[in-house]
Amino acid sequence: GGKMRHTPLGKSAQRAIANYLQKTGVTQGALFLNNRHVRISVRAIQTMVKKRALEVGIKINVHPHMLRHAAATHFLQSSHDLRSVQEFLGHESIKSTQVYTHLDFLELSKVYDQCHPRAKKTS
Repeated sequence: GGKMRHTPLGKSAQRAIANYLQKTGVTQGALFLNNRHVRISVRAIQTMVKKRALEVGIKINVHPHMLRHAAATHFLQSSHDLRSVQEFLGHESIKSTQVYTHLDFLELSKVYDQCHPRAKKTS
């Protein structure tokens, strides 16, 4: 916590933030403010995530760190690049990333079959 990080944003997120900035007039400081024009708290974000999850029918206890974990897992499953995931998460040590993410055995088997020369089937 408390570290400066840079995160890639997709086009739809960029548009949403641009619209938000235009609507709110925020030009500096914290991006997301409460009704009193003060930076929203961690607790407020947790509450918003839980509320939205319930609104869309998710029954489990969802929290922001779970979304971060899911994003990292999907990124790793699609890229198979632990180093990129490390950068994405802002981890200084690759060991933190190895603990944080997980691949199930079937996914590892698929990667092995695609990449290892002896695993490739001959026709």
